[in-house]
Amino acid sequence: MRQFQQVWDKAQPYVDAERFAAVQNKLRSQSGNAVLWKDACLLYFQQFSHMPIPATVEPPMHTLEAVIANDSPPRPPRQPRQP
Repeated sequence: MRQFQQVWDKAQPYVDAERFAAVQNKLRSQSGNAVLWKDACLLYFQQFSHMPIPATVEPPMHTLEAVIANDSPPRPPRQPRQP
């Protein structure tokens, strides 16, 4: 669990249940996305540098292939507003 989630958990007695659950769900989603992006960045650049990931860095939880395979399709370009 990330530190910001622990801080939010301590706020539970001071926040209504609906708001607490909504924020908690968003924090979990953001945490998962952060791990995914961290893995993608580390592994993408590692394929060019051929250097090991330092022991001080949290190791990837995913493979680069898994990140690419689960990537959402690009959004269509926005259409300009008509006057």
